[in-house]
Amino acid sequence: FPEGTIASGGSLLPFKLGAFRAGVPLQPMVIRYLRPKNGVVDTPLKLFCLFFKVHCKCEVHYLPAMFPSDEEMAEPSLFAERVRGVMQAALETQWNTI
Repeated sequence: FPEGTIASGGSLLPFKLGAFRAGVPLQPMVIRYLRPKNGVVDTPLKLFCLFFKVHCKCEVHYLPAMFPSDEEMAEPSLFAERVRGVMQAALETQWNTI
């Protein structure tokens, strides 16, 4: 995972650049952890508590593959920010439909 966690409030934290330095296409995905009665697990504390449960539900959403432009291959932070923006938009769309 280039990032691996959300800030409280549901926004993605900045990505680490390692996965983007290779300059190859990436398959972004987002995971929505669900709680049976209250909807989405949207804070780090709730996520921590989730891992100690015997059973949990989640949805995995695979987003379209993304290909770096020549400019993004030369500057991986641009590719990372574009991928992060697409993933953030997907998360906001999911959370707004609950």
